[in-house]
Amino acid sequence: MPVTISISDDVFRRLEGLAVGFDTPERVIERLLDLVEESGSKSSESKPSLTFVPDEAAFKNELIARKKAQVVLHLKNGERDVIHWNASRFQPSSNLRANLWSGILRNWKDKGIVSAELSVLPQGINEPGDNTELLIAVAGEVNWTLDEVEEYFVDCDLVSSDDGHPYYYLATFSEDTPDELKEIARLNSSNQLHLDLNFAPNEDPGETE
Repeated sequence: MPVTISISDDVFRRLEGLAVGFDTPERVIERLLDLVEESGSKSSESKPSLTFVPDEAAFKNELIARKKAQVVLHLKNGERDVIHWNASRFQPSSNLRANLWSGILRNWKDKGIVSAELSVLPQGINEPGDNTELLIAVAGEVNWTLDEVEEYFVDCDLVSSDDGHPYYYLATFSEDTPDELKEIARLNSSNQLHLDLNFAPNEDPGETE
């Protein structure tokens, strides 16, 4: 049977700061309870170590301003996963670590996460020649870090029919791309990858370099 409770405006605002997407207050409270229960577990397995670039305080300040971050998860089996964190609702009053443990790092034991490296993604400058947003979009598609995309990405062409109907984007990467990255991105023998037309919605077709 549902129970109605009353909370102060201040506590409600704090709950809002921990919300992910369209979370309800009940869902936020549930995640916090899960976090407390998990931290109180008798398991001897240590929680994943967190590395913030350049440091935790600077990372939080940059995240508040830019709202997007790159999270590199290192797994127990030796593999890794690169996630782009959309923190559009993250505020100065938000608890950074609580957001991580109840969001990206939720169920870290089941996922085999042993460590995480976090850095805020840069913003484009909206000037001709700047392809920051494109590189970030490509990184999200190939599951690489932004640094790796900057080093090995070559170009992205729009493939269209003879009458100009767009089919897909064809991303091309350097021949020097390490085999490990090729496998992660599932590049073909020509070091290329087909991308959906909406993978970079802010890009004008055919204007990439």
